[in-house]
Amino acid sequence: MESSQSKQFASFSEQTSQPLSEKDMEELQSTFPPDKKLKAGREYIWNRKSKRKAEYWKYYLENVENGKLRAECKFCPKTFAADGNLNGSKNVKNHAESCLEHGVCIDRVRNAVKYVKNSPARILRFKDLVQKANIDSKSSLCFDVPTRWNSTYIMLETTLKFRRVFSGLSLPDGEDLNDNERPPEPEDWEKVERLVLFLEGFYLLTKRISGSHYVTANKGLGEIASMYDMLNNWEQSEDLNFQAMAIAIKKKFDKY
Repeated sequence: MESSQSKQFASFSEQTSQPLSEKDMEELQSTFPPDKKLKAGREYIWNRKSKRKAEYWKYYLENVENGKLRAECKFCPKTFAADGNLNGSKNVKNHAESCLEHGVCIDRVRNAVKYVKNSPARILRFKDLVQKANIDSKSSLCFDVPTRWNSTYIMLETTLKFRRVFSGLSLPDGEDLNDNERPPEPEDWEKVERLVLFLEGFYLLTKRISGSHYVTANKGLGEIASMYDMLNNWEQSEDLNFQAMAIAIKKKFDKY
């Protein structure tokens, strides 16, 4: 008997053109982050006869829509034409490189900060909740520059101090919102905690390097090697959000 999930999602194996078994569905679902959901009605392709060679394809789910092949990003709702012979793969490649820099947990925190800071009334409400929660911190919410990990670290590190306060706010949570626009959930804050611990080392290292006229073997190269090892370990993480972020950071880190 087919599972309810197999009936809901018309996922197909390119080799058989038949709906996938429950086991295959679980295998497919294991290839993307826990917070990514399959879209009902889409014909997802699994077990391609000819494997994609480019590294960035592993961050996409391929599906057939109106008879045309499309690629759905594993980290956001965007889809792209995926027939390389007709459309090329530039858009798929460019999006993979930019989207890898934005994990869902980061986007949710970023949107929550914007929601508060874009309204004087909400800022006052936020400050009132901070006082009632007896949170002793001189820090204040700040925006980040998404392409600069150091500023993202500062935003996340600051926001993490006020996580209890955000649960007391009425953040937007309508059905029309994308997954990354919803309020941060407990598991998002757990990911942010881990990310802050990692980015702290990266932040301090880049600060030390940028503050030096040159990097000596004794002072800097050892730190760089340690951080590079950490990035390599993160690339092997079972959490694809962290794996993707490690790859994005590593590209910037390679400049050093």
